[in-house]
Amino acid sequence: MVEKAIKNILDNTSGLSTVDKYFAILPEKRSSKYLVYYRNSTEPNDTKTGRSTLDEAVIQINIFCETALECANIAEKVRGALDRYSGTANEIKVQSIQFTNELNMFEFNEIYNSAGNYQITQFYQIRVEPVYQ
Repeated sequence: MVEKAIKNILDNTSGLSTVDKYFAILPEKRSSKYLVYYRNSTEPNDTKTGRSTLDEAVIQINIFCETALECANIAEKVRGALDRYSGTANEIKVQSIQFTNELNMFEFNEIYNSAGNYQITQFYQIRVEPVYQ
């Protein structure tokens, strides 16, 4: 499960300890800076004789903050932790992680007529050895 590896890497990254990290679903009450990560797709390595021995997944990480600068600083730390990573994270063998794209956005809260959140979305291509149970 590639998500376990992402969580482990980010949890052990200096400067990200005050950032709440969630997989897919957000709680209603959360801090002012947080990130959410998703697996957008998984492509198995086709083999003639059995199961895939290597999967390529696309991971999306959405970073939310109250200021653009804070969001940019967190995005920089996330990229520094993940881009070109290889090794074992939380018992998941990661062959490589490659940063592929980044988008910057701002959400205006029309309901309360107030400033919303800054958002930076990053995309990564991750190659992992699948775990079969």
